[in-house]
Amino acid sequence: GIIRTDNGGIVVVGTAATTGAYTNIKLVEYDSTFAEQWVTTYGDSGSYITATQASDDDNGHYIISGSANNSSGGTDMLAVTYNHSHNSSPTLNWVQTISAPNRTQPASATAITTDDNGNIILAGKAFNNGHWGMVTNEMDINSGSLLWQKTYKRTNNTDDSASAVVFDGTDICVYGTSAGTTDTIYDVMKHEQLPISQQVFQDSAGNHIYMHNQLI
Repeated sequence: GIIRTDNGGIVVVGTAATTGAYTNIKLVEYDSTFAEQWVTTYGDSGSYITATQASDDDNGHYIISGSANNSSGGTDMLAVTYNHSHNSSPTLNWVQTISAPNRTQPASATAITTDDNGNIILAGKAFNNGHWGMVTNEMDINSGSLLWQKTYKRTNNTDDSASAVVFDGTDICVYGTSAGTTDTIYDVMKHEQLPISQQVFQDSAGNHIYMHNQLI
């Protein structure tokens, strides 16, 4: 992926070989004359870590989606965030991995964005019961904690995967494909973000009764 910087340069994010077949995520910034400013990598010499998409947000973060091998023999969805400032190498903020239901099976993140709260939306696919399912996750931008996860499959026998995710100002829209035994169609999934009112109702004595939209 390529991220444009405010000073006319770019940050290139991709996958780089390390030792043998092992790979890491690599970030390189170039200024407006394509002079290299800094280089940083995420990973180690014994990992299979790949980048699929990169972007920045309004709060000084680079956000990267990808995949990483896990200790059970499978691969996980991966989100990596960096804190950045102009003309200096970014610092790692947090890393979060999300496994398939069976950690020995593969999962991979293919797209990443942020919502109006600044939280990370990570989309991709996970293997389960012989087929792929489209997976969408929301994670807290400050800690990487998983806030919610949704999995979609057209049928139990289709392979569904996400290829892009956008926040349209109101809802989270995920785009991808669904491959069956006789057809392949495009998927468009919309996740509504429902606001929760903080209005509190009181009785005649001023005691709180319940919060509007509260589960009681």
